[in-house]
Amino acid sequence: MMRASRTFFRFFGYSLLLIILYVFQGSGFIIPEIFGGRPLMLISLALCIASFENTLPSVIFGALCGVLTDISFDGSIGYFAFALTIVCYAENFVFSKYFVPSFVTVIVFSFAAVMTVMLVYYLLFVLIAGLDSGVLFVQHYISRILYTFAVTIPLYFLTAFLNKNL
Repeated sequence: MMRASRTFFRFFGYSLLLIILYVFQGSGFIIPEIFGGRPLMLISLALCIASFENTLPSVIFGALCGVLTDISFDGSIGYFAFALTIVCYAENFVFSKYFVPSFVTVIVFSFAAVMTVMLVYYLLFVLIAGLDSGVLFVQHYISRILYTFAVTIPLYFLTAFLNKNL
């Protein structure tokens, strides 16, 4: 009984954090632009949750964060939902089999995952579409990638706290 209530409150905390970050991510005035980009905070949240939880919660929170990122980023559901589901599954697999989720390992994996997800998005939806790719990449995507990665640092400590104490 005690374990089930702790799990409920931990997932409730993750869900509350997800809602707050979705509002922050979707608003144009709460989180400022830095060098033309805003962070995709839900990507960072999904990666942090996946490093501590079992497979099913990792995949579910990855999919939820992906759907909400799709909605706030470009208004359609698709790429981020699929990408975060796969990346969170892979991260959970790596952390359950090969690594202990420490600050350094989570940050390194998150940096690689954010770079991969954003670069694949850029290749699929900007380069193939034939947009002015070099300028767009320099003015928006580099700062968005770095900003998203920077958000991972405080989110790591929040999710580690929730995972340890609830």
